[in-house]
Amino acid sequence: MECNLCALFYIDLHRPERSDERSSRNAVEGLSFDLQLSTLNLTIKETLFYYDKIASMTHAEQIASQLNVKPSQVTAVINLIDEGNTVPFIARYRKEMTGSLDDEQIRIIADELLRLRGLDERRVSILASIEEQGKLTDELRESINAAVTMTALEDLYAPYKKKRRTRAMVAREKGLEPLADLILKQDSGSPRKFAKEIPQRSSCEHRRSSARRT
Repeated sequence: MECNLCALFYIDLHRPERSDERSSRNAVEGLSFDLQLSTLNLTIKETLFYYDKIASMTHAEQIASQLNVKPSQVTAVINLIDEGNTVPFIARYRKEMTGSLDDEQIRIIADELLRLRGLDERRVSILASIEEQGKLTDELRESINAAVTMTALEDLYAPYKKKRRTRAMVAREKGLEPLADLILKQDSGSPRKFAKEIPQRSSCEHRRSSARRT
């Protein structure tokens, strides 16, 4: 009996798939893929909506949502910090203004305020730099304004970041590269004599490059 069942199972497993079965299987797979794609699109939309919502909130509202407290409590702490009060002082002597927030909550508010303000300063600097290059589009501006972390800001700025000028670059601009090559090669020529000719060579090269640009 068991052998017969095994044989039937083997035959059913290896028989050719009928067209109606194939269509049914394709329909199920297609439905599953559409469901996954729909879920992915929904997740992306929810994420974008979340970050847009955060970007439109004030600092007090953002911090309040993290700590699950009222924005008015956070605003009171921010005002007290801006007036020069310390975290221990606010926690101990300004409970009536903060709604009895403890020192840990007030310290988190102080740290987050510092982070958010630093983020705003960096955002302004990045926008000014890209705009100076003439590459700031409306879409890029919106993305930069919507960024809620320093990493996200720097990732957006990376393609437009100016390269730092090294000493080698400055020396090359001043026409010192041939002198460096001469010293490295240790030729019989006099580096001192060649160095005296550098201002003249640099001037000629500058005139030739200016002529090519015009």
